[in-house]
Amino acid sequence: MKIKSLTILYFSLISAIVIFNNLKKDWFLKTYLKSVVLEKPIKLAKGDISTSNIEYNTSLSYGESELYYCTNMPDWSKSSIMVSKFKDGQFIKPKKVLFNDKDYDAGDVHISNDGMYMYFSGKNVNNNKSDGNIYRSKRINGNWSEPEILPKEINSESSEAYPITTISGNIYFGRYNNGSSYDIYVSKFINGKYQEAERLPETINTNRLELDAWVAPDESFMIFVSKDDPKGFGITDLYISFNIDNQWTKAVNMGNRYNSVGVDGSPFLSKDGKYLFFTSTRDSFNPSQFDGGLDLYVSKFDINDWK
Repeated sequence: MKIKSLTILYFSLISAIVIFNNLKKDWFLKTYLKSVVLEKPIKLAKGDISTSNIEYNTSLSYGESELYYCTNMPDWSKSSIMVSKFKDGQFIKPKKVLFNDKDYDAGDVHISNDGMYMYFSGKNVNNNKSDGNIYRSKRINGNWSEPEILPKEINSESSEAYPITTISGNIYFGRYNNGSSYDIYVSKFINGKYQEAERLPETINTNRLELDAWVAPDESFMIFVSKDDPKGFGITDLYISFNIDNQWTKAVNMGNRYNSVGVDGSPFLSKDGKYLFFTSTRDSFNPSQFDGGLDLYVSKFDINDWK
């Protein structure tokens, strides 16, 4: 009986330590954001993460102590996934993500809600031929495994990009359509299997490009990108839509608090829903012409402003 009690106490202590460490990681990042984020969007970790190079797309993981994002060559010939760990109140020097110690052309990174899987779009990992498919890699002992291509219910003969998963297992992503460039699709995860992907309704997709969807883990709302809206602010704008009774509401432009005359995209919300990360050219030399000067930005966010 005594041994059993000691065993229970031991595992309780281990659980408490894990919870404390995760809380501590969250606390460091929240403290950092509170100290740097104003009402106006600002560059994230200027000079360390947001540099003179091309940076885009954000995903946080492991108690939000790891920041994943993407970089690209100046001519957009090769994309890489980067990771910067948050330690002692700051982001440390980013490192390129390797898969089974190999370097692949990969972008549009998304880390699953449990932190165990990485989803991305990229080139064929077998012959490095560009195919516009979505892949998944598993975290094993702190490293990322050889990527596996997702099934035909998700990857079609067209091009797929920008995946994001939810608690239900559903995966949202963009698919190229000749008539409207990209549209946003969902493949539902039912009985352990992905279902044939469905195009989201006209309240989301239009005859323009729609892409870069960040979907709340419970699928209650999404923030995404639409391009060349004549009533918009720039090249691409951020929009928001709510899922009410399993119906997506008509998307609303998020205004000039988040949108500029240039490119604004790749939205991502912190776990507490208080900070919106996104990509923008707003401070580039010629933002309205998309000169490639993409950086990562962060701003305060309150979902109640949109309900």
